[in-house]
Amino acid sequence: MRTYQTPKEYYRRIHHVRPRFKNKVEEVLIFMATRLSSLGTLDSNKFAESMNKAIREFPDNHDLTLKTIQNWRTEISALFGFVLTENGVSRAGRTAVELADNQDLVKFFKEFLFSFQYPGAHTKDKEILELCQDDIRFQPAYFLINLMKNCPIQREAYITKDEATHLIFNDLRVTAKKETISETWKRVIDSRKSNMNFDSSGDVTRYAGDILDYMELANFINLKGRNFYLNKNEKDSINKFMENATFFSEYSDLKRKNKLTLESIKEIRVKWFSFVNRDLGKIDFATNIDSYISETEQIVIERQKESIIEFQEVLVNERKIKTFEIGTRGEAIIINHEKTKLLASGHDDLVHLINFVPTKLAVGYDIQSFEDDDSELRKYIEVKTTISNRSVSFNSIHITKNEWRTAKSVKDRYYIYRMQVSQQQRKLFILKNLYNMVTNEIVDLIPSNDGFDIRFKDSSGAYEELIV
Repeated sequence: MRTYQTPKEYYRRIHHVRPRFKNKVEEVLIFMATRLSSLGTLDSNKFAESMNKAIREFPDNHDLTLKTIQNWRTEISALFGFVLTENGVSRAGRTAVELADNQDLVKFFKEFLFSFQYPGAHTKDKEILELCQDDIRFQPAYFLINLMKNCPIQREAYITKDEATHLIFNDLRVTAKKETISETWKRVIDSRKSNMNFDSSGDVTRYAGDILDYMELANFINLKGRNFYLNKNEKDSINKFMENATFFSEYSDLKRKNKLTLESIKEIRVKWFSFVNRDLGKIDFATNIDSYISETEQIVIERQKESIIEFQEVLVNERKIKTFEIGTRGEAIIINHEKTKLLASGHDDLVHLINFVPTKLAVGYDIQSFEDDDSELRKYIEVKTTISNRSVSFNSIHITKNEWRTAKSVKDRYYIYRMQVSQQQRKLFILKNLYNMVTNEIVDLIPSNDGFDIRFKDSSGAYEELIV
């Protein structure tokens, strides 16, 4: 079997910063987004020190060398654009702040891919210079989606990591826009017909593999065996992604103006990270939780969600919240969970007393419920919801100062419901009596600019089956 070789005149390997935490990227990004967004604006050196401290505090990182910590910082900043630095001061970028706020990892990866391109400041200036010299203008997620949407033979509408590496990422005919989609498909399909072999070693396929992995985390594609297919359930997001694609042209403009130097590339770095963190306006990639739960469950949750929205509008005159807004959806799921528990325990008379409390009332919790035993004691529940494409573990949450005040006031009546929704499963982890746990050092309470970070172990609380 012949091994494929990209023709020498077209071969150009492209690469990007690769995170050392790739196998736990979702956990790291949520953790770091939360920590960085609480730092505010600091002197750049002070911000870097605080970021190093946060990285070391990530679970199992306490023994990392300073060099490794600094590498993590570079990877988080350069690849994911979490930090904006200009004129000697640094702050968390919009992408980090929004991820910390909405806990929507699927949305985060969509936005990450929406801006990711070659050339970009996720590589060193020298590499950017060489990419520009080779006229590379490549938006990998955009190209791969476009490729799979426009396959001439439907049964062939997939791509493998090996094919993406050798026939797309490492080929100037694609990355420098020297051929059409039809011509790319011809090479892909011809290689399949001839049973072409590819070098599939990890150090060769890692960069194309990374982008395909991120596309899967964004829910754009599904992996079946070795083949990646477009996710048909994401049609609206995919269309939005394709119709609004924007290329950062500052680098290629330098070559057009005969100003392509390392110094001029360095001067554009701030503009690149501003581009990555730009306000997307009406381009909204917020995740629809409905795609993660069954149709029967959707009907129940939709009814509960509508009552929450009506209550919000009447009480605080808020705008109507989108059907798929994560906070509201998560709270609707928990209200239904609590009502079902009370019904099952014979407390039908308490069900109608379960209340949703809008955030703008600032009472420090989301839901008023009751114990499902004979005590009929009230429960004050703060709901923290995260959505991701894969099941992940989180041992850190952020609470506001007001939530902590309420936890201190009501003590054993205060609950934090940590809900995580993924394609594989829904998990509900419950912390009870936060004040007592902090007092007895069962959990760590770490002050931040806008509240507190809570660090906990699985032994600090308990998992409960989520009833939907």
